[in-house]
Amino acid sequence: MPTRPVRHLLLPIAAVALLLTGCAQAAPEPTPEPEPSSEPESPVVEETPEPSDEPADMRFVLPERCDEILSPTRAADFDTRHLDLLGGPGGQYGTSYFAEPTGEERAGGISCVFGSETMQTPLIVLSVAPLSPSTRPGVMNDLLAQGLNEEQREETIRYEKTGDSQIVPSELHILRGTSWISVITSPGGDQAHAEAQQLAAEVASQVYR
Repeated sequence: MPTRPVRHLLLPIAAVALLLTGCAQAAPEPTPEPEPSSEPESPVVEETPEPSDEPADMRFVLPERCDEILSPTRAADFDTRHLDLLGGPGGQYGTSYFAEPTGEERAGGISCVFGSETMQTPLIVLSVAPLSPSTRPGVMNDLLAQGLNEEQREETIRYEKTGDSQIVPSELHILRGTSWISVITSPGGDQAHAEAQQLAAEVASQVYR
């Protein structure tokens, strides 16, 4: 809220000059009253904060390593399921896991691939990238071009598909004002997609502080 201006009161100082001419004393001239201003006072306008789709009292912090996007509980769960960090910062193959950068990496973010090279486990890709008013429209157009379903939900815009347990992976992208969080799970299907939604919520709790 803007601070209202404080009007300082001007205290007129009467300078009294006594001029002695023999035994006579001149009376002081009266101080003229200030004339009222003809201009009306400007109203104080209080600024209204811009609406935000960010979590209240939170600030997006882009993680530098993949181990920063998992809560301790989720990290322990991945260990139990033999989901190793194969790709991404801090992973076995680093950022060279994919032949080409992901969309999130091109946007300045990171993509983290969890799976196993020796066991039959799901392949889960968690990505986080920053968004700005200039990059957001391009990301939205790219996701729509992939045939994903778009939905406005509370403070987010979601792009998703459920996939199936044979070929088509589950895919979920959640856009906020300053972030793009995505979860891709192969194989897909209802159960995988339900887990993707939980994972996306957990990642958001890690990157908004």
